[in-house]
Amino acid sequence: MTSITTLNLGTLSGNLGEFYALPDTHPQAGSTAELPLLSFCVVHQERVVLIDAPAMPGPPEEQINQPPPLLTQLAKHQIAPAAVTDVIITHTHWDHYNGLSREENGHYRPAFPQARHILNAADWDPAGFGELEEQTLRMVEQHGLLTLITGRMALAEGLTIIPAPGETPGHPEEGRRRSACGRGLPVADPTVTLGGG
Repeated sequence: MTSITTLNLGTLSGNLGEFYALPDTHPQAGSTAELPLLSFCVVHQERVVLIDAPAMPGPPEEQINQPPPLLTQLAKHQIAPAAVTDVIITHTHWDHYNGLSREENGHYRPAFPQARHILNAADWDPAGFGELEEQTLRMVEQHGLLTLITGRMALAEGLTIIPAPGETPGHPEEGRRRSACGRGLPVADPTVTLGGG
């Protein structure tokens, strides 16, 4: 049996031009929007897969009226961080990976210490890393938890990642496709194919 849980981690409100670094001439550059921070937890066979690991930016006291953080929500579903087997980072916009780490005694540690963290190789750009990328993406790589992929990747029988270009060079395929022998799971950015692939 496969279970899929949507985890709503909050809503970002702001200028689309700032969120997406749009040029001033872009028709949406001055528009404001509310964008949800979502993660999906797929439990399939022996795998516990997180699709994206977002966190609300800023200190907790600024997050009034926001849902609980990712680890708290997973705990409510009886999923311990060490039980997560895979974290799929759909692409390298900060709101898809800023919950990969937790600070402990002044050092950043993997939030999901047993998980394989999967990222399309086209999105791996250490030369362009800032502080957040060093505390998250580089940190999981330094702990030996990062797997870079260049094509499809089967996570388990009937569970496949399908990369394709999109918002970033390594962005997975938009969630509209259906497998011939199963059903595609539309989840924010990627298609995770269940029952085939």
